[in-house]
Amino acid sequence: MSKYKMSQRQAARLVGIPQPLLSYAISKKRKAQLIEKLSSNSELMKQIEAVADRIARGETVSTCTLCTIFREYVWKNLVYQGS
Repeated sequence: MSKYKMSQRQAARLVGIPQPLLSYAISKKRKAQLIEKLSSNSELMKQIEAVADRIARGETVSTCTLCTIFREYVWKNLVYQGS
């Protein structure tokens, strides 16, 4: 959010989630193992950052875009490898 010079409240509003949920996710408290695995993947994080850039520019981003990114990652890295 600092990259885009916006508050948690503004960022939460842009993506349509409650600010406390965003705060919880950012603080990394009690992160699930899957979320840790997802956030440690640089390829996935680049894709997420590209979507974040689009949102910050005011572009409309379909949740389908995000779902597709996560589904492809999970399939290639968790399901296919048998994790």
